[in-house]
Amino acid sequence: MDIDEKLAELYKSKAFSRRAKKHVRGRQHFLDIVVPPQWIDVCQGEVEALGYGCEKVEYSILRVTGRIWDGYILALNLRTASRVGITIPEFRAPSKVALIKKLQSIPWELWINPKHPIWIYSNVEHSSVRHEGFVSDALFDAVKRCFEKFGFSVKKSDSAFNEKREIEYPRQRLWINLKSNVCLIRIDMVGAHLHQRGYRKFPGKAPMLETLVAAIADLAGWQGNEPLVDGMTGSGTFAIEAAMKSRKIPPGIFRTFLFETWPSFQKKRWDYIKKQTWKEVSDEPSVPLIAVERNVDVLNMAKENASVAGVSENIQWIHGDFFEFSPADFGTPHGLLFLNPPYGKRISTEVAKLYNRIDKHIRKAYSGWKVAIVFPQKNLISKFTSVEITKIRRFPHGGLWIYVVVGRAR
Repeated sequence: MDIDEKLAELYKSKAFSRRAKKHVRGRQHFLDIVVPPQWIDVCQGEVEALGYGCEKVEYSILRVTGRIWDGYILALNLRTASRVGITIPEFRAPSKVALIKKLQSIPWELWINPKHPIWIYSNVEHSSVRHEGFVSDALFDAVKRCFEKFGFSVKKSDSAFNEKREIEYPRQRLWINLKSNVCLIRIDMVGAHLHQRGYRKFPGKAPMLETLVAAIADLAGWQGNEPLVDGMTGSGTFAIEAAMKSRKIPPGIFRTFLFETWPSFQKKRWDYIKKQTWKEVSDEPSVPLIAVERNVDVLNMAKENASVAGVSENIQWIHGDFFEFSPADFGTPHGLLFLNPPYGKRISTEVAKLYNRIDKHIRKAYSGWKVAIVFPQKNLISKFTSVEITKIRRFPHGGLWIYVVVGRAR
């Protein structure tokens, strides 16, 4: 009997089902949404738009109270979040013995699937147990002992784990936080990072995370109901995310999630959630969406990505130079212009000249438009005079920091 057959045998027992209902499915839980602090306010707006009340409990954590399937809904629909996790109720752990005893009393077999390697993040502050390594080992040992009782073995995740393949080969993340002798454990529900929508087959050079792109669109006030021009589209991420948002296509619809492998997973409820969500999807955007790219090979890759997302026909693809493109020629008098210029890692006089050209072209062709532009360095912004700036945000991107300027073209 292989592991899948053994798990199926365990999960179908009435006793197991009753315990899963009591401890997991039948309870309210804290659902923690992990999001970069630089756009946590944007994500909070998203959560509230879905009808959930939430509070900021850490600098990068929003918390919702709900049933486990509310976690399904959040994972499926949030465009700017990184992860969704579910927490085990806090408990006091004033000593090593108390910590070990409590960790070993948790029914891990009800929560996670032993097939997936375990990756543990530990944090210890102001507690009697001071060593993070001890806390991490105690947690893994508790999980390991639990599954051994049922004839299963669990493994730790290798440090060389390939995150790019995590949708197909997920690992189970556990966060354990011991602060002032109070222990909180968070269990990751999603597996692969939520920016991995499942449609980007050709990433291109220095691609922006889909979650960051979605955050920029929200910061610019773009809600899918006004025209959009992605002037230097590259791999097409901004245009694709815009098309999905305009049509109300949920960002997680093309991928799988870790919770689908959990013993508490309710497939019928999950299918119903997806079906109800899909009823809100429109056949096409209500506004023009234009993507401009001068490199035909890059443009074709963007089209392929859009095709996987089911929105290629919803975007007007223009093979051409942004500096020769005018939206008025396409009957688009207003909207949002997004630009992520190819600035590279080093700031040079060529980059300054590029932004100077952009500045002049915006003044010439985009007067009155909303604008969202990525800058690699803050000092370039002061020389940019074509836009009345309303917001400047600093974001992490590919190991660097970028600045996103939002405003309206003069």
